[in-house]
Amino acid sequence: MKPLPTDRPRVWLFERHAHAVTLKASRSSFERQWGPPHRVVTRDDGRLQEAHWGWRSECGLELMVVSMREADRFHVFIEPLEVDHALPTWG
Repeated sequence: MKPLPTDRPRVWLFERHAHAVTLKASRSSFERQWGPPHRVVTRDDGRLQEAHWGWRSECGLELMVVSMREADRFHVFIEPLEVDHALPTWG
């Protein structure tokens, strides 16, 4: 899977993709497997930090993962009809 470009707006991912699943894992173990965030967004005068990962597989599947700095939860955004397709692709 290849990272999605970070030089374009990400809003379309959230509008088009539904929240499919929440993963619970430590941030360090997630980054060990999937690498550092592709983009970090700071909100509320630096008090809130979101880490974003986005991938596109060779088959065209796109997914977005978002995590807040404070939590060991990762929110996966994907088109609802692609959930069955995503599970074997993403492992």
